[in-house]
Amino acid sequence: MLALKGDFVNGWILLFLIGAVVVLCIALGFAMIRSFRAAHALERRCIAELTRLKSLLANRHLVISHLVDSVPEVVNPMFDRRQLLDSLKVAAEELECIDASAPDAARLGHFEAKEQELCLELSNLLRALEKTEYPTKLRSLQSCLDALETKSAEIMDVLSTYNAAAITFSTFLRTSLVARNSRDCGFRSLDILPTVSRFDDSSISSDRVAL
Repeated sequence: MLALKGDFVNGWILLFLIGAVVVLCIALGFAMIRSFRAAHALERRCIAELTRLKSLLANRHLVISHLVDSVPEVVNPMFDRRQLLDSLKVAAEELECIDASAPDAARLGHFEAKEQELCLELSNLLRALEKTEYPTKLRSLQSCLDALETKSAEIMDVLSTYNAAAITFSTFLRTSLVARNSRDCGFRSLDILPTVSRFDDSSISSDRVAL
């Protein structure tokens, strides 16, 4: 009698353990699905923001090209036109090599360095123009400066959003064992400082703002 009772108790314990294991497996399965979905959503956001950033930077490169073409040759002694154009060419090529859907962190870092070099050369040009009256006299030049200011402001906004998304995604992958083992993260935050230049109608001195 006692043996039967013991077998009965052991049977219930076994069933309980099996049930607990099944429930645990189901819970882990749902957790994995949620983790995969969250990682996918974060990745898609990074892709979307990096795609937007690439488009804006490409447009800004085009504006810079038009700006350089609009600068009179008499300003040449005040800045290095060739160096600026070379930096623009390299930055544009590096940008073109970035695959927004599957970026490489090293490639992004290399582009970041080249874009910063371009911004430095661009700042030299803007400082040179501040010492002249050409922006107020040449409509084409002023139009390029206005376009540069607009594009740079747009880039700063999208850059901030992209960096936040990239940091969130990389942090999520580091803290999620499931997601971390399922995919690589080539997204990284970027330190690109577009130069915004504003010239008023009367002077070309104190209104320039560098971001």
